[in-house]
Amino acid sequence: MESGGSFRRERCVTQSLRFAPLAILALGMAILSASASPLQAHDERIFGDWVLMCVSDQEAQGIVPCEIVQAVFERGGEVPVLRLALAYAGDRDVFGMHMSLPADTQQSAGIVMRLNAEKDFEYVVSSCDASKCVGIDILYPDQILALTAADSAFVATVRADGSLRRVPISLRGLDAAIEAVTERNLAWATMRADYAAD
Repeated sequence: MESGGSFRRERCVTQSLRFAPLAILALGMAILSASASPLQAHDERIFGDWVLMCVSDQEAQGIVPCEIVQAVFERGGEVPVLRLALAYAGDRDVFGMHMSLPADTQQSAGIVMRLNAEKDFEYVVSSCDASKCVGIDILYPDQILALTAADSAFVATVRADGSLRRVPISLRGLDAAIEAVTERNLAWATMRADYAAD
């Protein structure tokens, strides 16, 4: 796959790839699964090609409530070839990153995120099962700054047959999405800290 996809909120596709903010369900980012803050369940806001998703669950504690998500689909595909989620930690100046990848991803080859066709960040494929592979990592401020400053980005992985899979990431709306998720999760962390201090 090459870059040059198109974003559609609907299922219409004009090129080989489509970007979509995955505003349906949180598919498995552990740090998003619940919240101690009074947010509406499945609270969603769209920023360009990203969606801010927040989940409220008063029973679970210590899990940040919000993440920003983008999914990339092949033409006619029902399952994304990439689901990228980022969540600000709230109590630390870092972001959790969760990538869902196709099950035929070669785990030992890892993941490369390339910015502006020149700067690479490398990540580990943490696990694979029959339905998907997953990469989980921490992004530090310099990596977030590089991502938001980039003009283009893609994620490269290797399929089980040795061929390269190259999936573009849309950066449209990322700055605003980063700001929104940081604000929401920081407010949540501050509220929890104040509650613990009482």
